[in-house]
Amino acid sequence: WEVSSRIDWSGVQYTAYDVVQDLIDYNQTKFGKENIRFICSDVMQKNNVTADLLIVKDVFQHLPASFCKKFIRSIPNNFKYNIITNDYGTDNADIPFGGWQGNDFTLSPFSMKCELLIDWQQKFKEAGIKHTVSILNP
Repeated sequence: WEVSSRIDWSGVQYTAYDVVQDLIDYNQTKFGKENIRFICSDVMQKNNVTADLLIVKDVFQHLPASFCKKFIRSIPNNFKYNIITNDYGTDNADIPFGGWQGNDFTLSPFSMKCELLIDWQQKFKEAGIKHTVSILNP
């Protein structure tokens, strides 16, 4: 949350979810405020989370495509706007949880209409291209 901490979140309620308790504890201690909170929970397993803006940063690249597909399909119904940053690739395979692969949400099994917001190259071991996309309402 080092980057997000530089954004002025005054006037909004910000809730971050992660499955790593140590990370949640650290972020809550360092960045938590009355309007900013961090919760240890698997938001992808919940159907009742709604918000004006969904931000997903570098999450889907570590999850099986079949697991992500259900959550991605719920985005237009549960969130008014969304920003998803992920390593880019075209395999979209069912990797094991915690694995790694780049994704292309316009290809099967997702086949979503997306707007590419940012496309940049970075030098990583695994991938050199990062995409930031917004999944559009059908």
